[in-house]
Amino acid sequence: MGEALQLRAENLNLNEQVITLTHTKTGRTREIELHPELVTILSEAELPSAGHLFPSSRQAGYLSRQGLAKELKEVCEALELRGVGTHSFRRSLATSLHGKGIPIKTIAAITGHESLNELSRYLEVTPQQRRAAILTLR
Repeated sequence: MGEALQLRAENLNLNEQVITLTHTKTGRTREIELHPELVTILSEAELPSAGHLFPSSRQAGYLSRQGLAKELKEVCEALELRGVGTHSFRRSLATSLHGKGIPIKTIAAITGHESLNELSRYLEVTPQQRRAAILTLR
């Protein structure tokens, strides 16, 4: 979440449909392709043209992880959603892509995991996937 919270308007290129992450855990800058539907939503949003996309009056200038967790908790409680945390989205993304047969290395490139061991902690295997695997055996 730290990467997302530190995003600046300057990191967002809707014409190229990419976002550039400059504050990563690894210290390496990387680009992530944006889904066309997200590009449409972001194009219609009233985003700042400069500065942080998640601004805050804090000294750092952007919303803290704790602030995000608090906001997310309040929204989830209002929607009566249980078991949602800041890493739920990353886990859901990785699991969904994996379930669609996307290669593990591609998923790691999207999620920013440097090792497949690291990524494996985010991948959940559904009962349907286990069943499908068993049915491939003869």
